[in-house]
Amino acid sequence: MNRDELNDYLKQRPLLGGLWLVAMLGVAMVLWLKLLRPGQSVVDIVSNTGYQFVFLVTGGLCYVTYVGFSRAVN
Repeated sequence: MNRDELNDYLKQRPLLGGLWLVAMLGVAMVLWLKLLRPGQSVVDIVSNTGYQFVFLVTGGLCYVTYVGFSRAVN
């Protein structure tokens, strides 16, 4: 499955596409925090409640926005 096929597949399923977006956001946040704080382990980053709160707020807003706009456009 190439990128265009995946994009079309996720356009037809906005809820799954929103989860895909939030998953990419989560991975990007962990990688970014690991680059900013190389002394901290990934387990410490993932278990930090402050980071979890920021991810939940940001991920929730991104999910709702993605699904809302996806349904409005399609």
